[in-house]
Amino acid sequence: MLLACFAGIALHERFYFILEMFETELFNKVSSAIEYSGTQLYYYLPLSVFVEHVIQENKLVLWAGHVDCMEDVSEFKIGAKYLKDYSRIDKSCWLTVTEGIKNRYPFQLSLSSAYDDYTMWNIYGGNDIGVMLIFNYNELERAYPQKIKKCIYTNEATFNDALAVISSIGNAETRNNDIMDFFSSFPYLVKDSYYKFEEEVRIFHILKRHLCDADKGIHFQCKGQLLKQFKEIKLNKNILQGVMLGPCDDKIFEMNSRNLEELLHRNGFTHIFTSDCMGNSTILKSEIQIRK
Repeated sequence: MLLACFAGIALHERFYFILEMFETELFNKVSSAIEYSGTQLYYYLPLSVFVEHVIQENKLVLWAGHVDCMEDVSEFKIGAKYLKDYSRIDKSCWLTVTEGIKNRYPFQLSLSSAYDDYTMWNIYGGNDIGVMLIFNYNELERAYPQKIKKCIYTNEATFNDALAVISSIGNAETRNNDIMDFFSSFPYLVKDSYYKFEEEVRIFHILKRHLCDADKGIHFQCKGQLLKQFKEIKLNKNILQGVMLGPCDDKIFEMNSRNLEELLHRNGFTHIFTSDCMGNSTILKSEIQIRK
């Protein structure tokens, strides 16, 4: 009888050991899935915005939008709902948990791994001609270590794996730093499957704890009928690896690329050029052919 009891305890402990190993492997799998593994990332915007606001002496200045002002109205909300429904954290303190997460990463810069993409040109390139900035990911990662993550779309296997991980998180697990980093990032990474075409990768902008520091650098702009807030993210010129001009005819490309090269060189971006002695170019033309 005593032997059977010990055997039962051993079996019980083995079950939870196997379960813990499974959860750890799944957590590692999901953690790897949201890490970007490419060599370049892209940022689409109108040429006018790039020329008038983004290019500055020896740096680029981009705008990280506030989570409450994103185009996707379900931003943060859909991910927070899944956290609440699937995690085992005490629901009585849920408001404190979600507000703490929201205040940790209120601003994000959205990049894309979609290269020369027709839909991205249409949505983010502007009504006239757009540009796609080509960023060196290694340089970008050095500037923002551990702060760049891939989005998770609701029709992906990674999304289901992430929910399985979240369902294993209770009050005790919140003391694990790795788990809490994933937990606090999750609402910002979950996107509806309709946005899969964006292949979005995000840079998280952490606010400093002191309010006087946190308010510095917050700007406002009117977009349509909305007043939105954003923070500036400054990128060193070495992060920019190239520039692609959106779909246009050869004459427009030739004129725009020549003038853009001069503007960039005046601001210290001498490594961005139309052509060198070897015929190489870092100012490119979209391969998409459309009739304007």
